[in-house]
Amino acid sequence: MDADIQKALKQDCFLSENVNDALEQSQNYLSINTFLFTSKSSIVMSIKSWLAHIMQNKTIYVMLQARDQDFLTKVLFHLETGIQIHLTSCTLCKDRYNVDDKCLDVERDHHDILAYRFMVTYLSALSPRGKPREKLNLIKNTNEVHQQVIMMMESHEQSTRNKTFGGN
Repeated sequence: MDADIQKALKQDCFLSENVNDALEQSQNYLSINTFLFTSKSSIVMSIKSWLAHIMQNKTIYVMLQARDQDFLTKVLFHLETGIQIHLTSCTLCKDRYNVDDKCLDVERDHHDILAYRFMVTYLSALSPRGKPREKLNLIKNTNEVHQQVIMMMESHEQSTRNKTFGGN
């Protein structure tokens, strides 16, 4: 299992040129997040929803990618942005009730894709103009990021225990 984790954490991040690349990246992302947050977490459910939508509507995604070479990059960036907003909310909110889960609700996004009106503003660095689309390292130190997430989760669990039991 440790070898699988290390393999998943060392995946190259690159801009998706086709639907199969986007599906592969999303599957790897799903695996990492399932390991970190469990299969029933809001984050994992959101990723699964995107994967199912892409697979069920593959022809539309292929057509939209042919029309806009950055379409899949925009979709994956939008997914990642929602997850980052959610994680930030988790770290800032004192109780689960106040955590922003709306950023993971993708039903409207899916509808917009099917209606050909999905629009996302994203980082220009994700779309190198005039350069060949090559593999880019978008996440420099994935192990460090995931270690920070794990430490935040452990810290939150400890503070919750302290509040619940009134001590250390």
